[in-house]
Amino acid sequence: MKSLHSILLISLLLIISCSAPDLSNNWRFSDDVYAAVDETFQPIIEEVLDAFRKQHVEADDHVLYVNEDSAFRLLLMDSVRCIVATRKVTDEERKIIASGPDHLGVDQALVATDALALITNAANTDTLISVDDLRDIVSGKITRWEQLRHATRKGELSLVFDASGSSTIRYMRDSLNNGRDLRGNLFAQGSNDSVIAIVKRNPDVIGVIGANWLKQPGQPVITDFSQLDIHVLKVTRDTDENPIGFRPYQYRIATGEYPLIRSVYVINTDPRTDSNVRLFYFYLKGQKGQTIICNSSQLLPYSPVQVKPISVRYTSEQRRPAFTQYRMPVLVRCFGTPSLRSSRPNRVMVIPCKALGESCFRMLKISLAESHSFLPSSVNEWAKASASGEWR
Repeated sequence: MKSLHSILLISLLLIISCSAPDLSNNWRFSDDVYAAVDETFQPIIEEVLDAFRKQHVEADDHVLYVNEDSAFRLLLMDSVRCIVATRKVTDEERKIIASGPDHLGVDQALVATDALALITNAANTDTLISVDDLRDIVSGKITRWEQLRHATRKGELSLVFDASGSSTIRYMRDSLNNGRDLRGNLFAQGSNDSVIAIVKRNPDVIGVIGANWLKQPGQPVITDFSQLDIHVLKVTRDTDENPIGFRPYQYRIATGEYPLIRSVYVINTDPRTDSNVRLFYFYLKGQKGQTIICNSSQLLPYSPVQVKPISVRYTSEQRRPAFTQYRMPVLVRCFGTPSLRSSRPNRVMVIPCKALGESCFRMLKISLAESHSFLPSSVNEWAKASASGEWR
């Protein structure tokens, strides 16, 4: 009888040991999503994660929102196996990752293009800054408003940003200051939210934030920054007397007219085909993730973009014969398989919408692929924005 009990006990222990997860081999549970995200992209990644959880209810996400330097350190230490950042893994970092006990590889994909927005207090009437002036600010050559070519304000000028080690600092150092240390009146505030807060209090500062922080959670893509309680500066590359500047609208990012842009990558080192970490990597760069980025952020998704000029004929609700014609740019997103995009391209149709009390722009999905259009919400808004130059 004792031998029978011993056999049953040994069998039970074998069953338990076989069914228990082997954390030493599986790193962490396959349902866990351990990731580190550049804090600049927290708003849109939270929206993507919310949709991802609904599709993968078993997913248990552990996402850290940190500066870019910290995200890469966590990846190299194998504390996380997925990060979102504005640069790729370097060759040296790839060797460090591969030299670990699991000999991991690296998958990385472009998912979006981001823009850095320059913001000022609502009481500041200056609207334009040049890239050359911005270079002189981060190098310490310009420390006062009257030194700017297109400023009317006077007094000491300060540039505020999120935090040391952030992708914003790296962009200003590498892209604007040729890799040299930043100098002058530059001050870290700790986060993008803190930058916005100090700009609202102080008319003498210029804030540098990710453009997506201009949008509130759940708010659609912003097509008119003039409705905000802060000013968004136009930025110009021109050096002539009458330069044309642009704000970081998605259309201006797509055309390359807005100068302060950078790429956004998702990087994965998890080799398991069934892990939610890897699934999230493909989700973010796939059609569903790209659709969320397209519709719910100021970022431009990596998916193919068509820019087309269209003419809109506007008549009153009474359909009077007279009309005014406007010509405007339109972005058309094409999602789906390449065969659909090539054989049945998307088109844009403008229709009246009486429910809003005036004609507005609606985009019809008239092909198998999805499409999206960025337009002012009404013809009146477009006419106002076009006349004032706000749409730039």
